[in-house]
Amino acid sequence: MFCCTIILAQKASDRQINLVFENKNFIKILYELEQKENIRFYFDPQRIPYFEFTKKYEDKQIWYILNDLLNGALLTVISIDDKSIGIIPTPDLNKVYIENLLSKWKSGEFKYPFVIEQKQIKIITAVRSSSKPSIQLVLYIVDEEDKTSLIGVAVFTDDFQIKEISNEKGTAGLTLKPGKTTLQISYLGYQSARIEVDAFRDTSYILALPRITNLLDEVEISSTKISSNNLKKTIGVESIEMKKLETITQALGEVDIIKSLEILPGVKSTAEVSSGFNVRGGNIDENQVLLNEAVIFNPTHVLGFTSAFNADAIKSVTLSKAYMDPQYGGWNSAVLGYKIFIWKCGKWKGVGSLGTTIGKLTIEGPV
Repeated sequence: MFCCTIILAQKASDRQINLVFENKNFIKILYELEQKENIRFYFDPQRIPYFEFTKKYEDKQIWYILNDLLNGALLTVISIDDKSIGIIPTPDLNKVYIENLLSKWKSGEFKYPFVIEQKQIKIITAVRSSSKPSIQLVLYIVDEEDKTSLIGVAVFTDDFQIKEISNEKGTAGLTLKPGKTTLQISYLGYQSARIEVDAFRDTSYILALPRITNLLDEVEISSTKISSNNLKKTIGVESIEMKKLETITQALGEVDIIKSLEILPGVKSTAEVSSGFNVRGGNIDENQVLLNEAVIFNPTHVLGFTSAFNADAIKSVTLSKAYMDPQYGGWNSAVLGYKIFIWKCGKWKGVGSLGTTIGKLTIEGPV
């Protein structure tokens, strides 16, 4: 049965009504309120409980009634206007979520009727008299389709107190008083169930829950590549960003990669006007220099004053000064590795510079 009266108030949730219902689930209560009292409810049907209620309210505000029915659920009741009420998941209580929810109702993506029927089950034993103060009910909860055990299924009492949760075998053991007891079963992705138990002795029951197909919104996953320096940290291996080298004061006004290594701990130059370097007390001839894994035997020019590498053509620089990969041998004090750009362009372009002592030009284009 269902009946109610309403008194107008400023907000929809502040209206006082008399409400009586028996064995009705939450969404059906909302639907009948909409039809009779000209109130619009906005909610996500996949995040609303489907338990059945038997309640009576006299001169209670709608927000009080809804909060009483939703006791324990992470849902918040808000007034959208004088004729609309939103039932919003508490973690998503923001303007963007509410606007998106309203658009789904107005576009027809969410609409009545929903699948609101619970699976009704009765467990009755033949013996009607017992001197036992309690009985044991064991539920074996499985998937109706493939009969696999369902782990973590919640078994509630009528007042929404969790009685038991199924274990890794899908088993939930409950201690009940002899006689009549009502239990509610809830599990994400499966139809909820209502069990009426009328038992006076220990019993067991195999409960097969049917699946519910939930249609989800489109999900787009995107990502950016993580640099190898962030992906894998190795002790004693330093990676240098070429853009940062341009901010360092250089001799003769030109970017000298090898000279710039002095900013790293454990690296020293062999002389003020030399482009060689020593690492942790090693000699200059104990440093292996690689260009795209190819060994470079003379990494300097102009009698050792400047580096032989054009900084505009270098993509990355890595200096290994503690950990040495076995492929480089065991005699090295350090390994300096250069990686050059692999150009892929459809037109010609370039960059160059000209100073009092040094000039350089980098050109790329289709060949």
